[in-house]
Amino acid sequence: RSPMAEGIFNHFVLEHKKEYEWSSWSAGINAMEMDKVSKYSVEALKRDSIDISNYFALGISWEMLEGSFLILTMSNSHKQEILSRYPEFYQKIFTVYEYAEGDKFRNIEDPYGYPLEVYQDCADELWDVLKKIWNKLIGTESVFLNK
Repeated sequence: RSPMAEGIFNHFVLEHKKEYEWSSWSAGINAMEMDKVSKYSVEALKRDSIDISNYFALGISWEMLEGSFLILTMSNSHKQEILSRYPEFYQKIFTVYEYAEGDKFRNIEDPYGYPLEVYQDCADELWDVLKKIWNKLIGTESVFLNK
């Protein structure tokens, strides 16, 4: 999920590179460092001309969190795990739905182990919620983001 979210968000940044110099990256709580992104994650975004085939897993670290202005998790359980390890960052850690819509309990379900169609559904959900987050970050609801 998070490599797809990274790819989609960075796509938004590239569309608006003159206005915003942001970037995003994904990291896992229990990630196996340097593992390649799943083939279905790559395929799910390929249809939108986003290439994440060179992405690899990173483990979350204090330095990453300290250098970030916003930390978004795919699930409440991930948020709680990060907070238990790094409580000093509580003011900037949200689930994607919490930040986008104020919903503290809704999660992006993990497509791992499911067929490509489930990854594509997950990518569609990420597009929708990340558009809301992007518009919230730039302070407008009127920006059109291409998919």
